[in-house]
Amino acid sequence: MLFIDKYQPKNESELLNTEWSKVKSFLDQPIKGKFLLVLGLPGVGKSATVTALAKDFEILVLNASMSRNKQAIQSLVGAFCSQGSLFGKKKLVLVDELDAISGRSDSGGLAELKAIVESTSVPIIATANDLNHDKFSALLRKAEVVTLTPPSWGRITEFLADVCTKEGVTFTDAQLKKIAIASQGDVRAALNDLQSSVSGDSLMDIEEFDRETRGELLQSLALIFKTKDPLIAQQALDRLDEPLLNQINYPIVYSGENSVRYWLEENVIHEYDGDAVYQALKNISFTDVLQGRIRRTGYWRFLSYVRDFLGPGVALAKTEKNTKQTPYKIIFRSPKRNPQLWWITSSTKKLVAQKVARLTHTSHQYALKELSYIKPLLLQDQDYFEWEPNELKWLNK
Repeated sequence: MLFIDKYQPKNESELLNTEWSKVKSFLDQPIKGKFLLVLGLPGVGKSATVTALAKDFEILVLNASMSRNKQAIQSLVGAFCSQGSLFGKKKLVLVDELDAISGRSDSGGLAELKAIVESTSVPIIATANDLNHDKFSALLRKAEVVTLTPPSWGRITEFLADVCTKEGVTFTDAQLKKIAIASQGDVRAALNDLQSSVSGDSLMDIEEFDRETRGELLQSLALIFKTKDPLIAQQALDRLDEPLLNQINYPIVYSGENSVRYWLEENVIHEYDGDAVYQALKNISFTDVLQGRIRRTGYWRFLSYVRDFLGPGVALAKTEKNTKQTPYKIIFRSPKRNPQLWWITSSTKKLVAQKVARLTHTSHQYALKELSYIKPLLLQDQDYFEWEPNELKWLNK
């Protein structure tokens, strides 16, 4: 299990920040017509603080992977706030990564959120890294702001030592201090770096961490390359998905298995050697075969095998960990050099995805991501979707 999930704080005594009391005060006495905005750097524990303090609440979470336009917020948040709890609990709305709300795909979402804040008695809390944009100005006038300060490297070192003790991992203070200082207050990053450094029942001596180039994306790659546990590799792979990609502003065309395959393919030759390189690339290449079968037959069960070959397949290709820290590269495949990606990014596909999203009540991003797999189903129900000639031509490719 990933450390970032296993050691998620469960109550206030496990929180590393000192501002949690302000969040608790808002939960105990919400202010009508106001919402709480929790600001802080990535990994400082914004969402973790809220969920730890609101363990007795029924929580509706709106995260960055969901559509958060006017209609979605109206139907989800409006209904949630107007109905009583099925479990007899107090209610809470958590809008995660408020700064990731798009002005285009999430049109009207901010205005609708402001209207609900003004009318509901249910407490609403939003988290964000930074809201330095004019589009948030009207909503910010309704905000009570709490800024979480990153914990000191000394506090993070103590926390990592406690984790190592619980995991039965031997360590030195110097090793933990190196990880803590490099994290720059990002507890999530520190846990990821710690887990990727565990070898058996001890910590590997690794080179200095470079936090500027080792973002959350690269930490997930490191977990896949360094671990020998297939479950950890699978969970790390799951982290490389839309919420993370939206957070770092990568275009949707590179989301999911396509981009992960490129990144693993590019870095495996630097991380492994000998037969491990052959086995890892063999597993990566087999995902091409499986995805081709999915597109041709619509047999979705192959998708679970794709993820198995990309995550555990790459992780278990090695016999032992590489103790050196590899400077991973993130590769973008230019559509101009790759006809398949040129086809993927076509405007017609986006129009088809918009129609599928509207008629199936899903987000545009989700429809775009899954479109190549559901083409056979879309062609079977042409009357319902009322495809235009250019859309039919694209679907039959």
